Amino acid sequence: MGGKAAQLMLLDAPSRVRSIVGISPVPASGFPLEGEMWELFVGAVEDSGSRRTIFDVTTDSVAQFRLRGSVGA
Repeated sequence: MGGKAAQLMLLDAPSRVRSIVGISPVPASGFPLEGEMWELFVGAVEDSGSRRTIFDVTTDSVAQFRLRGSVGA
């Protein structure tokens, strides 16, 4: 959703935008989810573990921990 908002801001007022940084943005075209990914996102409504998994995967935080050796690979 953030990617869509950023794209719309740039289209509506390009002279007013100096820069935009998106953290795990989704483009205006959307992001199709099927199978297990759909279930993960639907389950995140009630399951904090699913929300954390989505956050970790989309922000690459797990990979960063592995690079530093804090989490076993």
